[in-house]
Amino acid sequence: MRIVNIEDLSNEALPTVMLHSETEKLGVICNVNMALCSMLGYTKTDLLNRKVNILMPELYSRYHDFFLESYLSSTAESRIIN
Repeated sequence: MRIVNIEDLSNEALPTVMLHSETEKLGVICNVNMALCSMLGYTKTDLLNRKVNILMPELYSRYHDFFLESYLSSTAESRIIN
C-alpha cells in the first residue's frame, strides 16, 4: 500500500483515486488526481461522489456493491479493503 499526502495528490504523476472508508459511503470516490482523469477521459467533477464501479468493466461493476455488502456483513467492523 502506498500512502499519498492528500495535498500532493494533484501533482502526483501516478493515476490515483481515493475512496471514502466510512461504512455508509464505502466505495464512493472522494478524490482523484489529474493523471487519473486524463488517462480515463473524465473530469474530476465527473468522478467525485460517484461509486468506484464507474471505473470498472461492466462484469465487475455489476457485482461490486454486492461484494462490499458481503464483506461488511462478514466482519464485525469495517476496515479499508486493500
